[in-house]
Amino acid sequence: MKIKPLMIAICAQSLVGLSATVLAENTDLDEPSSTGSSKSESTLKRKDIYITGGAEEIKKQPGSAHLVNQKELEKFEYNDINRVLTQIPGVNIQEEEGYGLRPNIGLRGAHPHRSRKIALMEDGILIGPAPYSAPAAYYFPMFAKMEGIEVFKGPAAIKYGPNTVGGAVNLVTRSIPDENKGRFNFAIGADQFTKLHTYYGQRSDQWGWMVDALNIKTDGFKELDTGNNTGFDKSDITFKGLVNSDVYADTYQQLELKVQYSDEDSDSTYTGLTEEDFDVNPYRRYAGSDRDHMEAKHTQYMLSHYIELDPTFSLTTKIYRNEFERLWSKLNGFNTDTALSGILANPDSFANADFMQVLKGEINSVDVGADAMLIIGNNDREYLSQGVQFLAHWEPLIAGLPHEFEFGLRYHRDQIERNHSEDRFLMESGELVSDGSATVATTVNKDSTDAVAFHVQDKIEIGDWTISGGARIESIDSKRKDRSDNPAHGTINNSDTVIIPGGGVFYQLTPELGLLGGVHKGFTPVGPGQTSDIDPEESVNYEAGFRYYQGAFSTEMIGFYNDYSNLKGVCTFSSGCDDADVDTEFNGGEAEIKGVEFSAAYQLAFNELNIPFKFDYTFTDAAFASDFGSSNPDWGVGDINSGDALPYIPEHQFSFSTGLAAQQWRIDTVLKYVGERNDTATGNRVIESYTVVDLKGSYNIAEDIQLYSSIKNLLDKEYITSLRPYGARPGAPRLAQIGIKVSF
Repeated sequence: MKIKPLMIAICAQSLVGLSATVLAENTDLDEPSSTGSSKSESTLKRKDIYITGGAEEIKKQPGSAHLVNQKELEKFEYNDINRVLTQIPGVNIQEEEGYGLRPNIGLRGAHPHRSRKIALMEDGILIGPAPYSAPAAYYFPMFAKMEGIEVFKGPAAIKYGPNTVGGAVNLVTRSIPDENKGRFNFAIGADQFTKLHTYYGQRSDQWGWMVDALNIKTDGFKELDTGNNTGFDKSDITFKGLVNSDVYADTYQQLELKVQYSDEDSDSTYTGLTEEDFDVNPYRRYAGSDRDHMEAKHTQYMLSHYIELDPTFSLTTKIYRNEFERLWSKLNGFNTDTALSGILANPDSFANADFMQVLKGEINSVDVGADAMLIIGNNDREYLSQGVQFLAHWEPLIAGLPHEFEFGLRYHRDQIERNHSEDRFLMESGELVSDGSATVATTVNKDSTDAVAFHVQDKIEIGDWTISGGARIESIDSKRKDRSDNPAHGTINNSDTVIIPGGGVFYQLTPELGLLGGVHKGFTPVGPGQTSDIDPEESVNYEAGFRYYQGAFSTEMIGFYNDYSNLKGVCTFSSGCDDADVDTEFNGGEAEIKGVEFSAAYQLAFNELNIPFKFDYTFTDAAFASDFGSSNPDWGVGDINSGDALPYIPEHQFSFSTGLAAQQWRIDTVLKYVGERNDTATGNRVIESYTVVDLKGSYNIAEDIQLYSSIKNLLDKEYITSLRPYGARPGAPRLAQIGIKVSF
């Protein structure tokens, strides 16, 4: 492990912020534990952290909500959040490097690129490196340390912001255990894969603590022409501590600290393959990407204070600070105006043939000329995200009707400093060698945002009806300061104030069947440094459907329609932009996204066996609804016409899982299908559909010892996940691992 300072030393540093309040590690997240008091820790957690409110609350939620608890997560021992989210309807995933280091998550047709269109949270707090100034999630928490995940789509998404178009994803980290205990989890697998995960904590009536440490590394499944590794080494350590008053005190209070540190050393690349080379060996990496490498570290401080003034009123105050820095050196292209994406898309053209040979290390740069020098970009970025938020819950009885009011106030500040540069290299005998020229600065700027947000929501129960409504007000001030020597560049200020309303209704038609519907405003703010003609992304989102629960059977179907008055795009490296255009935003005009989400689950009990079945399906029709000329590579450069499909949104996708579970052993398998997707709206390149099967088995050799094994992509399916930014990139091949868990 590369964990550097001990967490106790970090605890003394400045601002700290929220962590999840206590929940027993072995308690399913949808079933609160009991302490024999109305002020149980799990009850407090429901209001402070959990978006959905738990399984029972979901049943009456006037909106689409999904909760995956720890028991479900451990079925497949996934380290990649992508493989979990594909089993939730309405979620769009664009895989990137095969391990889930940088997920691309979209909800209900919102573009998944870098998860920038959703409210991405950890323990109820925004976790993106700079959620307002640079929402592209280049940092993502290690998923293996999570004990739960929630996905919310619908009117209640307005509470979280700033992006309410798609919805919210909340990751729940491990809670301090309810007794002195811990676990050791060790696994090995293909490509020198190892995982070491351990935690231990103690709990008394009025204090508790826990340390959770995780390291995952692998040499990688791609085959670099130079023979070097293509994997990663990533570590994370989290400390939590809490003190609380007597649970029977007239005024109950709790104070909890969370401190986290992680680092990453990965051989990541944006460079893919020509489609011809992909057909020969999809896991090849060209010699020209040999120096592609990322180093990153993330630090988090969180503090939460909870006070229950009486049984109907509570207040939570949270202070948080996230620091993230990363240096990503990667191939940008050649010393020519011809983009690397164009060379890979047309490798056999007379103009591109020599460049392809240089890229593969088959000929030297000097044999072609100065244009064949390779440009390595060094994207050095530092992020800061911090703030304080207050959340009040009030549950009065007004005119004989029970109300649940929620009032929230948040001040948030974030920033990003970009120090981008480029170096020139020559290909010599299959290796990259510096040409000796000086490093050239390309982008040197700082974006920052101050945002104040207030929201109010009321939920009323009237007989069989549950009615929810509220609004969010955001006041956003952003600034871009150019720090280069160019006197023509200076500071650009942007500001916006917006009201985001939403409401929904649920009707319990029968004890088993409930109907729901809702409408809310979708909003994504304009980023720092944009010109005055760029508008926020805005939509009106509708949904309606039903839920049915009968014994071991449950099902849900929800139709949705998102009517965009303006769809907004953004230019990034990962979509194929030049350095000078990075983070430039584009108006896309009107768009319509409509679809259906369906899920069904049943658990069959047969003698001593349990046989679970689960099916999830999403249909999405996502298209532009106006004509315009596009200069955004993410959509495609050229004329876009009304009716053109939005890129990277499959029309059909589904998953089916089943298994066998006995007292000492279980076997689970899941099949996922992702339909074909367009690479751009203006072109005709189509990414073909694919089907992947995963398998996991476990056996309890003793009460506290479990052996497990898993195989991802059991059938070794070769498939393309993306053609962006530079060529075809593959999903992970068949990857097997075996492991052991020991509880103590």
